[in-house]
Amino acid sequence: MRLRFLTPNIASLTGVSVRRFFCVDSGLAHFLTGALDELTSELNWESVGDASPKQMVEIFEEVIASMGNCENIGQVMATFGNIPSNCLALNGQEVSGSDYPLLAAAVPDFVYGVDATNPDGIIALPDMTDAYLVGSSSMDVGLFTGANTHVLSVEEMPPHTHDYVSAATSLTTIVVPDEPSAVPAPAISSPSGGGLAHNNMPYSIGVIWAIVAK
Repeated sequence: MRLRFLTPNIASLTGVSVRRFFCVDSGLAHFLTGALDELTSELNWESVGDASPKQMVEIFEEVIASMGNCENIGQVMATFGNIPSNCLALNGQEVSGSDYPLLAAAVPDFVYGVDATNPDGIIALPDMTDAYLVGSSSMDVGLFTGANTHVLSVEEMPPHTHDYVSAATSLTTIVVPDEPSAVPAPAISSPSGGGLAHNNMPYSIGVIWAIVAK
């Protein structure tokens, strides 16, 4: 005898729509997929309540379509390998908001927003090359701050002194030569330092940044 699912009453199926996540071992995934496929065949349903087999198939097709991975849309992730098929590389690329509506709803307005400056609804993903993630407090989420290299300004240098050798002068007589070119140059310290930017990066390991898009 073939076992069938019994249709319930439609009233018992009303509720809040939620996004469903299933995290299972890859070895068990095909069993779960097979079980869900059974729910999308009218032949596997028997009418008992006022919901028809066709209605139940449509409901579970919608359920399966709404199922996602264990990551949230808009979540930033790091990987050493290939970028998962449901993610986009954070390399400065632009994608259409109509192709990724859930991502468009998740990212900040300055990344995506249909207005006069962005009539086509383009999602401008940030370029995370050589960039780090920092917990946001005083800065806005999604905006860059800081730099990987930095040249010190005078104000950033600690207080310090330089040794120098002054020209010998007479305390009683100053002779001014007729030719200005013969006037001794003022005593200055010898220059030191190259003025180059220094590495401002912490101890790091390279990864590929991506964002969950669907």
